[in-house]
Amino acid sequence: MIQQASEQMISYAHYMELALYGEHGYYMNNTEKIGRAGDFYTSSSLGSVYAAIWCDWFYDTCRKRGLPFQIIECGAGTGAFAADVLSHWHAHYDQPLTYVIIEKSPDHRQRMKEKLPSSVAMYESLAEWKGKRRGILFCNELLDALPVHVVNKHNGSLYEVMVTVDEHGRFQEKKQLLQNTTVHDWLMTHEVDVKEGHTLEVPVAMTQELATLYAALDEGVFAFVDYGYRKEEWQEPFVKDGSLRGYDRHQLIHPLQQLPGYCDLTAHVHWDAVMTIGAEHGVKTEQLCSQRDFLVAHGLLDQLQEVTSSDPFAKAAVHNRHVRSLLMDQGLSAYFQVLIQQKQRP
Repeated sequence: MIQQASEQMISYAHYMELALYGEHGYYMNNTEKIGRAGDFYTSSSLGSVYAAIWCDWFYDTCRKRGLPFQIIECGAGTGAFAADVLSHWHAHYDQPLTYVIIEKSPDHRQRMKEKLPSSVAMYESLAEWKGKRRGILFCNELLDALPVHVVNKHNGSLYEVMVTVDEHGRFQEKKQLLQNTTVHDWLMTHEVDVKEGHTLEVPVAMTQELATLYAALDEGVFAFVDYGYRKEEWQEPFVKDGSLRGYDRHQLIHPLQQLPGYCDLTAHVHWDAVMTIGAEHGVKTEQLCSQRDFLVAHGLLDQLQEVTSSDPFAKAAVHNRHVRSLLMDQGLSAYFQVLIQQKQRP
């Protein structure tokens, strides 16, 4: 592919599209991806506590806003979150729940079919789903997995970081003056200034994906959980080298191109851009906060159970460790944010 490309190099966005979603891409193969045996953890990997809090929030939100009890989860992974939500819902609420899953990975869809009840509707894309266009659309770590262009500012000029191969067939980076007008226009539209010497990811694909997500509902609530930065944070020294990362068996890999199709690639979300794009599609931002603050505000501390056994592996003890892991300064919740948005009928 690269050898046939113009000047024998492709953008990082093109490389990521192939490495993650191509025929032999990371999300298309049947390797273990999530959890201890995989390459990364998600909050839903930490037992059922996380899903229980969200389930209660789903119920309260639908009831208070007069929405049908319908959840559309996009990028559902192995289905662990969906399974826990359904279990909690059936144990606590009498109202029937419509649960729809949109998942591009054939491996993940197969794993979910083995885990979830047949009542859960499952589709490869939103274009296939023809259901009721009202409810809650939930995305947990979806936006960070989308392809991004990579730019760098040097001596006052913007360069795009490309991917090429050397004479031995090894992937390498190569910079060229920014020629992609779509990338340039994205930076201008969202008023993003790349500081001298800084590298930054430009999520053109995210703009397109959000347009599809926002069009999925005529009325409802959008809930995004992900890690990202506000505009001013992208200017800080700690993100000078950008946020694009690769993970293999929970370890950072470098260079990023060494395991195409066998490692996860991820970049932090531009939250200000998400909110701007939402406004362009008639979607109002209601809240952006840390995941920890969101979970605490919606009952995380109430999830703690009385421990009556000294056995560290007793059910209550394990449950409480899961709660604490969502509270810790170095836990997953400290690095994630929750964005809540609403779309009303015109």
